[in-house]
Amino acid sequence: VNVRRRFDAVKLFAKGETWDIDFWYAKPVVVQRKQRDRFDEDVDFYGAYATYKGIKKHGIDLYLLAIDDTGDSRNPNGKTGDHNDYTIGSRFWGKTASFDYEAELAGQWGHWAGDTVQAWSWTLDGGYTLEPVAWKPRIGAGFDWASGDEDPRDGKVGTYDQLFLLGHKYLGLLDVIGRQNVTAANVNLSAWPIAEKVGAAMAYHAFWLNDDRDALYGAAGTPGRRDPTGHSGTEIGHELDVTVTWKVDVHSSLLFGYSHFWDSDFIIQTGPSEDADLFYVQYALKF
Repeated sequence: VNVRRRFDAVKLFAKGETWDIDFWYAKPVVVQRKQRDRFDEDVDFYGAYATYKGIKKHGIDLYLLAIDDTGDSRNPNGKTGDHNDYTIGSRFWGKTASFDYEAELAGQWGHWAGDTVQAWSWTLDGGYTLEPVAWKPRIGAGFDWASGDEDPRDGKVGTYDQLFLLGHKYLGLLDVIGRQNVTAANVNLSAWPIAEKVGAAMAYHAFWLNDDRDALYGAAGTPGRRDPTGHSGTEIGHELDVTVTWKVDVHSSLLFGYSHFWDSDFIIQTGPSEDADLFYVQYALKF
């Protein structure tokens, strides 16, 4: 997005040798073009996030995220009403020799517009860096799964809620796919042709729907195409991302990128379809 997400919030935090922990209460701020920004009175976001650091070169995260929205939001089943749910999860991450890896599991429970929330997500990611090689190439792969809803009329919301999302870092740089009702796999390669000066990266993603009668969700969490019959299949498409970063000096950097998305069965059979391309150049000045 062009405007960064903002919150009015209070946070208590503590840092120790083996544990870090945060507690917070926040209200998201609605950014206005022509008026003074003000927090959303209908939404409360609060929780706790703890990190255990007692294992060398490893960490374990434990978190509880709670959302209370009385603003009559629409759930994935098409009903409108209050949204109250809890996300409980854990993440393990670390590095051993040239291997890096992480795994995360989260579940959601609560109520949304009268329906019961029961949703899940999990992630596996890892890579191997060839340290002795001049360019220090890293070969990696990842798998991401977020539940969808099998039946929009059964009184349950099975679609995982991204909450305050950051789609483009994980599921492709085109921001076509959101982390809801999706299975995503990727392989990636990165290297430094000029050490600490010029870096290059390439990633190939493949996407499928988890439940063929639930929607395809965008990076903003908005439901898009849907086939209520489930006859359009589950294969969404494939994406290739290529980036080159040049650290000009301590203050300046340039980023060049190209991405391409190939439509597959679900996109082709649910409306107009055309492969997407994106080319961009970004200059950053830090001071």
